[in-house]
Amino acid sequence: MDDAVTFSEKSIATSIGVKNNSSTVVLPTSVPKHIRNTYKMISELTEKCPDVASWNDDGTFFSINDKKRFVSKMPEYGFGMNKFDNFVKQQNNYGKNI
Repeated sequence: MDDAVTFSEKSIATSIGVKNNSSTVVLPTSVPKHIRNTYKMISELTEKCPDVASWNDDGTFFSINDKKRFVSKMPEYGFGMNKFDNFVKQQNNYGKNI
């Protein structure tokens, strides 16, 4: 797990006031597309591929455990980028700390 990246408590779920402990979370359309895409991606990967990325148990942060596979899945979730550094820059644009 040398490649693992963890997004802190200022993660997506915390920033929009949503915890990931319900399977029926609906994000408001006022939430920026990047944030909605990331939330959806991490939530689905937590269920299907937790070895790639996952929420922690209480949904206050997420970890990316396999950068290469994470980047390969980004287009499936509406990201127009395919570089991990660009993803991190976008996260930082929304005040996320890594």
